[in-house]
Amino acid sequence: MELQAVKLLYLNRMVHITISDTIVNTGDKVEPVEILYHMNMGYPLLDEDSIIQIPSAEVIPRDDHAAQDIENWMHMQKTLPNIRNAAIITNLQAKKEKPPFISRN
Repeated sequence: MELQAVKLLYLNRMVHITISDTIVNTGDKVEPVEILYHMNMGYPLLDEDSIIQIPSAEVIPRDDHAAQDIENWMHMQKTLPNIRNAAIITNLQAKKEKPPFISRN
């Protein structure tokens, strides 16, 4: 299998990320393919004025620490030293007419 394209487009101070991949089977037989995108986003893309808006079927805290403030999962906090990160897992339910986006306060 061969991955042919991943595109990132930066416009002024705003970031527009488009993933438009083509997977080409270069082998001699048909094989199923799975692909997973994992993103760690932080400063400067996200800061304390950012709100992540993701149409999610569910939002799951990674651990008990993340569960403590799960109702604020979409709000970024100021980066502070010695603060443990609170990771969450989202099951995306995006549609073309309502894609995920980041807004500013």
